[in-house]
Amino acid sequence: MPEQQKHEDRPDATDPQYAALAALTASLQGRGYEPVHDKDTAVLNVVDPVDHPADTITCQPRAVDGGLLWFFNGAGTPIAPASHIVEATVLIVADRDKRTEQQGESADALHVTRP
Repeated sequence: MPEQQKHEDRPDATDPQYAALAALTASLQGRGYEPVHDKDTAVLNVVDPVDHPADTITCQPRAVDGGLLWFFNGAGTPIAPASHIVEATVLIVADRDKRTEQQGESADALHVTRP
């Protein structure tokens, strides 16, 4: 049986960035979103039930905060510290809800129900 090769650039469950994104994934799932956590990278794609374009969320050190891990959106804008899962979830959902309202649709910022 061939030996499995470990990819040094591939995060694992003990990687703090990977673990933070996994926690954020679970939190967003609890609010009706369908986040896709790429197991090979520290990237989370957030897809909502309304089928708007996905948001890309990353978890990276933030230099102005002493290198602490933060969540960033696809534009590179900081969202919240990685240790603040609930805060990050609320801000991501609220941002998506704001864009939904701007497009003339209504959605609940904290809970999306499925038909």
